[in-house]
Amino acid sequence: MQQIDPDAELQRLNDIVYLAYDGNKEGRGGQIVFLHGIQSDHELDHDVHMRLSWSNKDGSQLWPNSWLSESFPTAAIYLVQYDSRMHQDDKHGRLDMFVTAEMILDNLLLAGIGQSRKNPVILIGQDIGGLVLKETCLRANSGARQDQRKMMFLQQLKGIFYFSTPNLGLDHKMHYWDPACQANEGDTGEQCGNSTFE
Repeated sequence: MQQIDPDAELQRLNDIVYLAYDGNKEGRGGQIVFLHGIQSDHELDHDVHMRLSWSNKDGSQLWPNSWLSESFPTAAIYLVQYDSRMHQDDKHGRLDMFVTAEMILDNLLLAGIGQSRKNPVILIGQDIGGLVLKETCLRANSGARQDQRKMMFLQQLKGIFYFSTPNLGLDHKMHYWDPACQANEGDTGEQCGNSTFE
């Protein structure tokens, strides 16, 4: 297991939101929020998985901090950690998209993300983090009339980026994960009984 300094480069703002870089001293440089993907190693702590998701191979450097702080020196960069374990037991791997999105939204608001005018918010999600961030936006939208903080968050939200995200949904029986059913050039995947290769 990789060793990561738990205090390296991050300031914990609440239970799940960490500040990786704070160039946003005047509150106008933008807020960039990263949500990690699925956790396949069930032995890692959530925050270690979060750090490894956004770090170089040896875990010594967070690339959002290193790269984006140069390109956007007046922005604040945040990392969000949540239980995304693939393996379930009595304590972990109980990802419920609705509950997780509500928890993330509440913690983003508590951290002050999206709570000041002229301070745009960008959300970036990797893998399942893309689904989580979309659900987080839906939760904000459904409560915006009753909660001014959610309305402000949506008004400041200027970009959503996600990559390697299973936009067709999650199905642990996806045939294209089975090596025997991988599509070759010209295949439609029909021999595996699904249409995900079309």
